This record gives sequence, structure tokens and C-alpha cells, in this order.
Amino acid sequence: MDDEALLLIFTQNLSFQQKIAQRSITEDTEFSSVSLAHHYKKIASNITSDKAIFYNNFIDFYDFWENTSFQKYLQEGDGFGQKIHQALKETADAQYNRAIIIGLDTSPITEEILTTALDALSNYTAVIGQNSTQHTYLVGIKTTEITSLEKFDWNVDEKDFYQKILTFLQENNISYLQLPTLESLPEIEDIKEDEQAFFEKKITDNQEDSTNTIVQNLTDLPTNTNNLDSLE
Repeated sequence: MDDEALLLIFTQNLSFQQKIAQRSITEDTEFSSVSLAHHYKKIASNITSDKAIFYNNFIDFYDFWENTSFQKYLQEGDGFGQKIHQALKETADAQYNRAIIIGLDTSPITEEILTTALDALSNYTAVIGQNSTQHTYLVGIKTTEITSLEKFDWNVDEKDFYQKILTFLQENNISYLQLPTLESLPEIEDIKEDEQAFFEKKITDNQEDSTNTIVQNLTDLPTNTNNLDSLE
């Protein structure tokens, strides 16, 4: 991977209290929305592509995402699909050839999945992944071929995004890689006991699933679709 790829992390702006918690969090801190951010920061730091944070309300230059390591932008657009589309267009305009977008509120993605997704865009136009509640946890596009998606209706909400873009890719014979389905996280308020252990188990489960599924080098993958789950 190189600086022609950009990892885009969509996040929500934190309150002052959440920032304090985020700065003081440790490995023993109970599971929470801020501990998720620490997980993603850790694995993003191991990815050699450029990285960018996309905020939902305002660009925060004083949070724990270091300005020297993470570019910072504001999400633009009226809905989920439009925000994704605008971010992809901005990435292409900035002369990046590959773009991977993830959010902080779906599933604990592993480093292996991120590297697989970035590498896949050397062979495919798109890469997508959903969790067990059918929410999109990752979407990636080879931005040099973004015009192949110009007829896609980006005015789509988060719940329907995965199925609609998958159908569009299939109907238009656009090459794509479908990542393993990951376990989703329950609502934060639904987790009552053993929260940190629960979160760590989700990470381990998703790591094992992706390791069992991604079983060959991407350079040996077929030139057309589709699903890593079908590879042997």
C-alpha cells in the first residue's frame, strides 16, 4: 500500500465529557463508544495508507486524532449515501486512486480486513462488507473508476445502502469483492456486565472469521467478483 490510498474514518463529534474519557481511557476501561475509537485508532496506525477523519458536525483539531497523522474533513451531504458519495469524490479530486470508508459504530473491524480491502482495489472496482444486522461496515472504491458508479442513486439511507449498491454492482457487471459478514455490536446501553470482555471477544471472533475466510493472496483472486466466503 502507498500514499495513493486513503482510509476515511467517519465519526461523530464528541462532547467535552467524552473527550475527557477518551484521553484517560486504558486497556482496562469498560466498553464504550470511546473505547471503540481507540480500537480503530490503533489498527489505523498500522495501515500504511494516508488516513482522514470525517466529522459529522465540525472539524475538531483538538481531539485525540492527531493532526499530524490524520487529515480532517467535514462530512457533506443530506444523507448516508450522499455523504459517502461526496467523500469518494473528494478523495478522487485529491488524486488518491483507492478509497476505503469505515464508520466507528458498526462492527470492530480487524487490521486484516482493512489491508485486504485496500489490496483488493488493485484488482476490483469496489469492495464492500456488512455486519450481521445488514449495516455496511466498509465500502471501498477504486476512484479512478468512480465514473462507473455515476448512475447509482446515492440518495439512500444506511439500512438499505449495502443491498442497493451490491445489486447495482451485479446488474452493471462491475467487479467487486464482498468481505466476510462481521458480528455487529449491540447498543451501548444494552451492555450491562463484563463490557470490556464482551468487546474483546467481538474483536477475537471477527479476527478468527476473517482469518478463516481470507485464505489466499489477492494476486491470485479471479478478475471478477465476488465473495471471499466462497474461496477455498
